[in-house]
Amino acid sequence: MFIIDGSINSTVLDEYCSIVRQHFHEKGKWKTLESLEWCDRNMTLDVNDKLVGLVKDIIESKLRVELTCTECELCSWPKGTESGFHVHDYKPYNVDGNLREPTDYNSILYLNDNFSGGEFITGKSTVDPTYGIPCGNNREEGITIKPKKGRLTFFDGMAVPHGLNKVIGNTRHTALFWWSNTKFY
Repeated sequence: MFIIDGSINSTVLDEYCSIVRQHFHEKGKWKTLESLEWCDRNMTLDVNDKLVGLVKDIIESKLRVELTCTECELCSWPKGTESGFHVHDYKPYNVDGNLREPTDYNSILYLNDNFSGGEFITGKSTVDPTYGIPCGNNREEGITIKPKKGRLTFFDGMAVPHGLNKVIGNTRHTALFWWSNTKFY
C-alpha cells in the first residue's frame, strides 16, 4: 500500500469533484439518496482524460513503475453508504455494466474531505478454498486510511481485501483507477 499526499492541485480536485457532484445530483434528482444504485452514483471517465494522465505521471515518478489505465470512475458515496471487504476478481464489471479488462493495481484519489466516516480499510488476505482467490475480512490485521483531499493511494486490488467504512456525514467523492500490466523497475 502506497500513499501520496499533496501532488494534485486543489483547483483540479475541485473541478472533478464538481463534475461528479453534478452527475450525482442529475441521476439522483428523482430518487432518494438511499435508493441510488452504484451506476447512478458513479460515472466513467475516459482513460485519456487529463486527470488520468496526472495521476499516472505522479505514481510512475514517485514509485518507479510503469502503468496502463484500463478504467477510471468518478464516484459519489452519500451518507449511509459503505463497501464491504472485497478483492477485484478476474471478471469485474464497470459502472456501465460492461466487463472490465483484468487489472492488477488500483488507486483512489480523494476529491474532497468535507465528510465524516468513509475511511478506506484493508483486511488480512486469506485464500478462498473454493475459488483460490484472495478474500478476507479481518480488520484487526489491516489498515485504515483517513480520507484527505488530494490523497492518492496505490495498492494491489486483487490481493488486498479492501472496503469502505460507512459515510456518516455529507458525501464522499473519489476517483478510482484500475491499472493493468504494471511493471516495477
